Amino acid sequence: MSRAALGTILFAMLFAVPSLAQPVSPPADDPEVKLRAAYERFAQGCDTRSIEKGYAKAVEQLRSNDPDTQQVGLQTLAASQSPDALLLIVPLLDSPNVHTPINAGLAIERIVEAVCLKRRDRAHLDRVSILPPGPNDVDLRPLAWVVQHMLKTEEPNLQSYAASMIGYLKLTEFADDLHALLNSRHPAVSNAAKSAIEMMGASASKTQISN
Repeated sequence: MSRAALGTILFAMLFAVPSLAQPVSPPADDPEVKLRAAYERFAQGCDTRSIEKGYAKAVEQLRSNDPDTQQVGLQTLAASQSPDALLLIVPLLDSPNVHTPINAGLAIERIVEAVCLKRRDRAHLDRVSILPPGPNDVDLRPLAWVVQHMLKTEEPNLQSYAASMIGYLKLTEFADDLHALLNSRHPAVSNAAKSAIEMMGASASKTQISN
């Protein structure tokens, strides 16, 4: 083979290899893709403008570079109990500040708790039992993608908030995660997981996980 021919082959190979190495998008039926898509649909329905108007100062505090100022804004929005505020809070889970993601996770959990407790089953006041969302209720189960994000961290506070949300929202796809969290060396995490399993009842069984 001539040098020219060999050079042509090598040239083609050099430009062919990168195309094979291009990242492949995960399939549409990938569980994480489904969770993300459900959250994005939920986000599209959030009326963030009403929050920005009704809680202008708190929203301004969220956008501050000072963690203490952000915390005040998060506490205010958590107290609003408005699901519309969630879209403004979730991005702070990725804050580089060590305390801000924890405060954001707590604010999210507080809103989820407040919304779900409005559907508490009064027939079982001996325990916390949440009825499924009705046609006029806000369905917060698309927050499963946020829960997954919080579980992936090694921050015990975020894991405990995530466990609590799993229980309130009856996210059966995280049943295995709850059982794993029972073995956490952090009491707050294991206790939250135990409470979530009790709230979910039989749906938290490892044999009844929705894939």
